[in-house]
Amino acid sequence: MTIARKLFVVAIVAGCYASAAHAEVSAETDVFGTYLRTVVSSNTPVKALRIWSVGRVRPTHWPLNPGGDSNGDLWPYVAENPVQGRWPWVAWSRFNGSDYDLAWSRWTGRGWTGVAMVETSPNPGDALDPALSFDAQGRPYVVWESHPDSGGSEIVFSMFLASRWMVPFRVDSDDEMGSNPAITVLEDGTVRVTYQTAQGPMTRNLRITRPWTITDDITPFGTLTVTDPRR
Repeated sequence: MTIARKLFVVAIVAGCYASAAHAEVSAETDVFGTYLRTVVSSNTPVKALRIWSVGRVRPTHWPLNPGGDSNGDLWPYVAENPVQGRWPWVAWSRFNGSDYDLAWSRWTGRGWTGVAMVETSPNPGDALDPALSFDAQGRPYVVWESHPDSGGSEIVFSMFLASRWMVPFRVDSDDEMGSNPAITVLEDGTVRVTYQTAQGPMTRNLRITRPWTITDDITPFGTLTVTDPRR
C-alpha cells in the first residue's frame, strides 16, 4: 500500500484530519475529557517525513507514540470501536532495530494503553500494512502483510481475546504471496479478508465457531474455517 493511500484509508476510517503544519497521532477530547476523534497529521517533506512527532502540546490532544518518528515507525491504521464509545484502536509497523513488528494500542477513555506487540514472539521479518475491524460485539480483528526472512509475503489474521491477541493464523495459500490486505466483519459474524495477488484480488471468508466465553487461554484454531466465497 502506498503512503498516500494509507493516509487516505486512515482518514476515512477514523475521521482524521491532515495538516501540513505539524505531525501527530492523537486522541482529541473536549474539555471534560470526552473522546471526539483521532487526529492523524503529517508534515509534507518526503525526505524528512514526520508522522508521530508532536509539534505543540494541547490540553485536549493526547498523543500516541510521540517517539515513533525517531524509532522509525510507519503509518498507523486507526479504527474506532462502534460499541465502546467509538474509542480508537491503532495498529502500526514498529521498528525493532532490524525489522518491523506489529504494534498496537487502544484508547481507554483516560489515555492510551502502553504500546504492545500483537505477536508475543514475532518471527524474523517484517509485519506491514495492518488493517482493523470490529464485530457487532466490539471485538477487534486484524490482518497484515507478513514478510518472512525466507522471502515472499503472507496474509496473516488475528483476533483479540480477553487481553491479548490470538496466535496469528495465515489466510492466503503458499502460491499466492498476498499483499495489501483489508478486513470487514459481515452482519452474520463472517470475517471477510481481501488481498492482492499476481493473479488479481482474492477474498477469503473466515468463520469462527466460538465458545460462549473467550479467554486468553483459548486459541480457537479448531473452530476457525477459511473458505473462498466464490466456490
